[in-house]
Amino acid sequence: MKFFIKQLNIQFKAYFLLFIIIVFKTNLFAYENPVLNTTATIYADSMANKMIAEISLKEKISMLSGDKFFKLKSGIPFIFKGHLPNATIHKSAKKYHLPALIFTDGPRGVVTKPQTNFPAPITRACTWNPFLEEQVGIAMGTEATFAGANLIGAPCINLLRHPANGRAQESYGEDSYLVSQFGTALVRGIQEQGVMSCVKHFALNSIENTRYTVDVKISEKVLNEIYLPHFKACIDVGAASIMSAYNKVNGEYCAENENLLTTTLRKQLGFKGFVQSDWDFGVRSTASSLLAKMNVEMPYPKFYKPKKIKEAIANKEIKVSTINDLVFDILYTRFLFQFINQEKTRPKPNYEQHNLLAKRICEEGTVLLKNENKTLPLIKTKIKTILLVGRLVHEKNDGDNGSSIVKTMVQKPIDVFKKFGKENNIKILTVENVTDKNLTQYAQQADVVIFITGTKKIEEGEFISMNGTERKDASKPAKGIFKKLGRGGDRYQLNLPKTETDLITKIAAINKNTICYLIGGSAIMMEEFKNQVPAILFSGYYGMNGAETMFDILFGKVNPSGKLPFTIPSNLSQLPVFPSLPKTIEYGYFHGYTLIDELNETPAFPFGFGLSYTTFQYTDAQLNKTVFTEKDTLEIELNVKNIGTVYGAETIQFYVHFEHSNQTEYPKKLLKAFTKVVLQKSELQKVFVKIPIHLLSYFDSQTHTFKLEKMKYNLEIANSSQDKNAIIMPFEIQ
Repeated sequence: MKFFIKQLNIQFKAYFLLFIIIVFKTNLFAYENPVLNTTATIYADSMANKMIAEISLKEKISMLSGDKFFKLKSGIPFIFKGHLPNATIHKSAKKYHLPALIFTDGPRGVVTKPQTNFPAPITRACTWNPFLEEQVGIAMGTEATFAGANLIGAPCINLLRHPANGRAQESYGEDSYLVSQFGTALVRGIQEQGVMSCVKHFALNSIENTRYTVDVKISEKVLNEIYLPHFKACIDVGAASIMSAYNKVNGEYCAENENLLTTTLRKQLGFKGFVQSDWDFGVRSTASSLLAKMNVEMPYPKFYKPKKIKEAIANKEIKVSTINDLVFDILYTRFLFQFINQEKTRPKPNYEQHNLLAKRICEEGTVLLKNENKTLPLIKTKIKTILLVGRLVHEKNDGDNGSSIVKTMVQKPIDVFKKFGKENNIKILTVENVTDKNLTQYAQQADVVIFITGTKKIEEGEFISMNGTERKDASKPAKGIFKKLGRGGDRYQLNLPKTETDLITKIAAINKNTICYLIGGSAIMMEEFKNQVPAILFSGYYGMNGAETMFDILFGKVNPSGKLPFTIPSNLSQLPVFPSLPKTIEYGYFHGYTLIDELNETPAFPFGFGLSYTTFQYTDAQLNKTVFTEKDTLEIELNVKNIGTVYGAETIQFYVHFEHSNQTEYPKKLLKAFTKVVLQKSELQKVFVKIPIHLLSYFDSQTHTFKLEKMKYNLEIANSSQDKNAIIMPFEIQ
């Protein structure tokens, strides 16, 4: 035990050292919101108007689409590098010293070499640490600049409505506030390096199998209260660009949906930048898309070909002023970033630091779901033989094969465990499946069984079609294109394959010290085996070097502090409807923990849940006052103490209850703040959190505005969305 405590304290010091290195090397607090820089916005406005007055219609039209679409030289089977737009080939752009916009994807890391393959966004969300996400943005920004790009397709902030969504791994979870905190952190990090962030996908892109054609029906209230706040948050911190979605919203494709792109995005949410389409099938018309204010068709023109646009003008479907308005958005954004980037030198990427950051995210993002009788951490001196079992033992499981793929060396669990075993004189055994002849013998012989299982690339991920049609058979792996790309799609089932659960059950019956290590893009249902094993951990897809964090966590070098950014249900009735191949679908008010609350049920593991190797105590909670007005801020302070024997990190969550609301449809509670603290054993820290009262507003569909209900509320201070020991504090808004 003394050795275990010593190792944890060493890791605590390592965390602090990494914090110091990153902050002072990257100028964390240097971010300047471009849209709040008055001098920059005046300059951008003036220069954009001046350039529009000088260039020809031909040159303007050429700015409305990408101009490059090709393989990268890095050996990636099929990835895009788009030049957006192509104004640098024109004298007018050279005259104003405007570089081309060079696009690179994506959420897991810059896809151009050299690059860092970070853990998937869902893994990063499990850390509940937006500070780390901002560091990821800074790293991606420096790597993009070094690779010659200045526009990144990230963050992806589509809300995780249902865990079957194939692109869940690219999201930050099911809660809008949590998604807002991580989305804005990545935008700030990327743009602090002078690189533009493209926030995607606007809007309601939460289905993959029929993403090109599905029609999402939604009320104005649900859209504004549940699915838009995180987009608004990213816009407010100055996001340069928005990528539209393929799907329809209330009967119209997003790219030609004037209510969505003009009324909602620009007028209501206040977006000033440019909108680019999702790739290849993101635009379905010429005049309708131009009138809706879809600025750029990517990655090349199909409906925005010069001939088609000129015909639309000639037929009086659109005016030249329409083109001028669209070009203005593009030029305004480019001149804005030209201004804030002037006379700034950008550092070269420090890949060693970025690799350390990627590893730390895996450490903080691993969620301890179950730990009966303190099975974990394991003690090295008591372990002589480990049996590794499971479908992911030999897999490079860093995420899907969609547009966010980052081609780097990726660790396999088997390789890092063999190395660990050799270094620590521990024998590593493996079996392939339930029929393996050595199964019983090895399971009996092992001091501990580590069952590494979960989902694979072919079972979930971005679905890519060559002709923009829906997936044909949801029960079979998607064909994708070029053999590998886009072979994911939505998950057919949320459970593990029966062969896998049978194997877990069989081994657990032989060896009571069986630990399940789950890896995937979102919730994995485990009712068949969760009561058969003493310990369960969850990790999202772990990037290039996450496999080595497994034994660090299992043996206590790292104390897990991850929390679930989604709910793991105990049965399918706790989830909203999610057809496998929907042509149309209605998005209702409740999903995730708000649906659990509405149903008054208990999930397998609630949103925000995660255990530790130590224990924390919350005491002495206080509010700055008990009666508030709309302009006030709710201020909370409390003491958090580590009452265990080792260091640990705890995420304190603050939910506001709306039981007294007069709204016909409203959640019982919503997450409105959280903070994460790292505490040595016996250390007490005072925590301060602020919640602006206006964040408690609801959307009034009659006036199309947000309003605040004057009523009694409750504040809940908790360690998850279903904490039985939560602190409840009443307050009132008058």
